Amino acid sequence: MPLYFIAIMLPEEISMRIKSLKLEIAEKYEAKHALKLPAHITLQIPFKIPETEEEKLIEALQGFAET
Repeated sequence: MPLYFIAIMLPEEISMRIKSLKLEIAEKYEAKHALKLPAHITLQIPFKIPETEEEKLIEALQGFAET
């Protein structure tokens, strides 16, 4: 089963500010793993559903995004 993850990507200006902070933290605390993902707000942690249900997921997310 595929792994899905739902998040909101941030505007470029905010993303760059967060990246700067992440770089500072990575250097100060040797936490380089924090640099792997782009800045985002997690709505749903990774989950698995059958690939046959993907279209339903997309439709539900489109409906949510419209409101």
